[in-house]
Amino acid sequence: MSEPADEGPGPSLDEARRARRAERARRIRRRRLAGIAVVLVILAVAGVAVAALAARGDHDGSGSALAPAPTVATTTAPAGTTTASRPAGKPRVTVIGDSVSASLLYVPSAVRLLRTGLDLRLDLRVCRRLASLSCPYMGTTPPSALDAIETRGTRLGSTVVIDVGYNDVSTTYDRDVREVLGALRKAGVTNVVWVALAEKRPDYAAINEIVRSAARRDPAHLCVADWARVSRGQAYFGDDGLHLNTAGAVAFAKLLRPYAVRAGRTGSCAAA
Repeated sequence: MSEPADEGPGPSLDEARRARRAERARRIRRRRLAGIAVVLVILAVAGVAVAALAARGDHDGSGSALAPAPTVATTTAPAGTTTASRPAGKPRVTVIGDSVSASLLYVPSAVRLLRTGLDLRLDLRVCRRLASLSCPYMGTTPPSALDAIETRGTRLGSTVVIDVGYNDVSTTYDRDVREVLGALRKAGVTNVVWVALAEKRPDYAAINEIVRSAARRDPAHLCVADWARVSRGQAYFGDDGLHLNTAGAVAFAKLLRPYAVRAGRTGSCAAA
């Protein structure tokens, strides 16, 4: 009977220890990688949620999004409108804006400042244009300011603030302003506060002149809130020079508030 073949000596004690240490290190690395993956998923979800807030942009000024209106009789109101009753004695003011004024949504103190004494509605959408097709953002195309006005109708209230133009071009802006003003009159709006853009590009200065010309035609009911003048030379902007930082959002609210309050109290946004 032959003897079994010699398989050589087994692993030494040191080798066994090294193998166990290596296995423990591999397990630790796997747990760390799994933890990092979970954190990345959470951050991604949070980032999408924050971006979606600005993309949707419909707010009642309290920091909560407006709920879609339910079906009334045979007509269904579109998503993004509100059925909340108007607070007693508070004039309804609707702000329609793009991503620049949407900076307000990230600064609660600015919203509180603007909201005090008003039934404030914020309809602020990333990539919004005045009357032409808005630019796409995160796979959706927001309604233009004109679309929002025609959708909300008399729910806008008597005073509307327009801060839209950073995604527009000056060559069509005069035509679009006239169309928007017509839609506002049809909706029963009697006071329009139009925000002059921060003049970071030549086209924005041309747009502002169009707005000022429109205000000269109807000074009692169309007022220009001159953000171009108020913000010039100030540290009110983020890295892109357009979107507002905290100080800018507060300054923006301070600019708009007197116009909105005056319109609610006297029926005209124009100074006496």
